[in-house]
Amino acid sequence: MKNRKDKVLLDTNVLVSAFIAPGGNPHRIVEEAMEGTFQLFTCEPILTESRRVLLEYDHIRKRYEYTEKEVERFLASLKEGSTTAGKLPTISVIEEDPDDDKILACAKSAEADYLISGDPHLKDLQEYQGVKILPPADFVEKLEERD
Repeated sequence: MKNRKDKVLLDTNVLVSAFIAPGGNPHRIVEEAMEGTFQLFTCEPILTESRRVLLEYDHIRKRYEYTEKEVERFLASLKEGSTTAGKLPTISVIEEDPDDDKILACAKSAEADYLISGDPHLKDLQEYQGVKILPPADFVEKLEERD
């Protein structure tokens, strides 16, 4: 990684995984972000979608035990520990899943160096206008190389 702090955006699936699976790569990435290892960015569409997934997807709620208050506390700490991306550009790149375009728009608005995602449509791109797209395991490897 470079001397200046890299700008990193985490996709919804990474945030959800970080919340429900302590000890996994997404959780480690969030911990590193909170320690200031890199500059974490987020945006309202990602936070809103993360809240919706954690609170409204019954298959997740039934499998993992957590309260609405814990979700809100997690999202509030993310928002407090990150920089919110500004106005999102209109992007139309992912034909198979146009909802993923808002994730790219967040990354572009943040001028992110990295977008961390487990989404196959995004990972297949590998890079978008200078934003490197990595799965969580690859980003953790990059963090370990820096140590």
